[in-house]
Amino acid sequence: MLLLPLIVLITGGCSGELPTYPVDGTVTLDAIPLERGTIVFRPIGNDDAFEVRLPVVDGSFAGGPQQGPIAGEYLILFERYQPELEEVDAAKAAGLPSPLDAPMIPPRYTEPTDLRATVGPDSGRGLVFALTRS
Repeated sequence: MLLLPLIVLITGGCSGELPTYPVDGTVTLDAIPLERGTIVFRPIGNDDAFEVRLPVVDGSFAGGPQQGPIAGEYLILFERYQPELEEVDAAKAAGLPSPLDAPMIPPRYTEPTDLRATVGPDSGRGLVFALTRS
């Protein structure tokens, strides 16, 4: 008889997931669209939030409501694109530039930075990040 209240107690707290919101925007490096990389939304001061990583392709990133973060303030970081070996081999075979030669993202953007973004029902869309090497 004690089993039923225990099951209700265990499952009772699992039903309320926090809503996530879409995010999108552009990323440039020295005024040129960042060819490939990853943008990282790292939560600031919110234990309920989780880190979100989205691909940057041709200077743009987008995450729909299912891929986006929950409402809150986020530290923004960037990671260099790491191509697969097959992609490097295919470029070499086709006589194209190696994806390994893609511009490096300056370290000040790959570690905790001053870049911030607010995400919520009325924010997080049309974000613009203009990175520079100098």
